[in-house]
Amino acid sequence: MAIEVVNEVIKAEAKADEVIKEASLKSKEIINDALSFGENEYKRILQQSKDQAQKIMDAAVAQANKDTDPILSKGSKDLENLNKLDQTRKRSAIKLIMERIVNIHGDS
Repeated sequence: MAIEVVNEVIKAEAKADEVIKEASLKSKEIINDALSFGENEYKRILQQSKDQAQKIMDAAVAQANKDTDPILSKGSKDLENLNKLDQTRKRSAIKLIMERIVNIHGDS
């Protein structure tokens, strides 16, 4: 009977060792799954943040372009007017000089 008890204890210890090994493997598997899930979630959230940041940047650029269009248009018109004004002044100056030269030499 003592031998049977010893054999039962040995079997129980072997079974306990097997349960411990299985639990250890299962815990490693759970840890690896959790790490993999965490890494995937991190990548997903990071990409989502990058996408959202890009949308915000695109919207800001679009708004800036919209806001600057009237300013650029006004600047172009002002430049065109200045160029016209300069041409008018040039023509007036040329005409004045021509009249003075012709009038001076025309009297001689």
